[in-house]
Amino acid sequence: MCCTIIDVGVAIKYVNENGENLLEGENALDINDITVYHKADGEWQRYFEGNLDYPKGLAIIDIENEKFLRVFVSEITDEESFSETKLQFAEEDEDIIKAEVNKNESSAIVTKVWYNNELKWATTDGTERRLEVIK
Repeated sequence: MCCTIIDVGVAIKYVNENGENLLEGENALDINDITVYHKADGEWQRYFEGNLDYPKGLAIIDIENEKFLRVFVSEITDEESFSETKLQFAEEDEDIIKAEVNKNESSAIVTKVWYNNELKWATTDGTERRLEVIK
């Protein structure tokens, strides 16, 4: 084994009902206002790893001249290889990302993604791991 591969990033474009990107403009979503939780042993645990480049597990990225939120979903899986990551935007506004994670001794790779219980992406799509969510 030469390498460790961790591929758990999901790119999400948040849009309003008019299709406007909520990560752009004056009133854009701010990652500092989003709290990330990972589910471990049935309990939500706030995620923060100060030694990482993205300690909250979030980054704003550009894809084809549009802003996306990259979420690094939890690698902590249940017995069926599913992980859950909660994004809390405000006290009453939270979303759940469920991911199927293919893990072995040297890698963790997301193969399916659900957003609030709706399957949004699977490796069989043959596309980049990118979602659009109406918020």
